Amino acid sequence: MKWNKVYVSKKITEYRQGYGVQHTRVLEGTLPDLEKKVMVRVKEGDYTDYYVDKLVDYGGLVDFEDTKADVIYWTELGD
Repeated sequence: MKWNKVYVSKKITEYRQGYGVQHTRVLEGTLPDLEKKVMVRVKEGDYTDYYVDKLVDYGGLVDFEDTKADVIYWTELGD
């Protein structure tokens, strides 16, 4: 199982100026295909959570539908 890393860009101020303030997160790293459900792993404090989420398009910028952590690991779901 290969885990891919996605993280919130440090260049967020530049993106806000270019796209407007409604987009507050820009992701960098290896992203899954749009609308494809994947297993997500996030660490919050001493705990690690695993759940299913998907990447969605918010008018030109993409983000996970339910995951709002700054660092996200994801892997494809098995068949």
